Amino acid sequence: MGLVDSGLTTIHRFFIHPRENDIVVVAGVGDLIVHLMPPMIDMGRGRLSEEVVVEQIREAAGTWGFFQVVNHGVAVELI
Repeated sequence: MGLVDSGLTTIHRFFIHPRENDIVVVAGVGDLIVHLMPPMIDMGRGRLSEEVVVEQIREAAGTWGFFQVVNHGVAVELI
């Protein structure tokens, strides 16, 4: 059962962060600087199959422990 299936209709404000607070990790390797961004899962309609989105979430959660979701369909008023 998913969160929506359980009747969830709101997102706790703890999980909502403004774009300017995005996490950027800068790692230096010799003279090379690498900017690492946490994975972004795009749930836009028609873009990816449900199976692909689930696999992206599984990979992001297993590798990073967290991820950002965009185009999720939650109304701006609710956010």
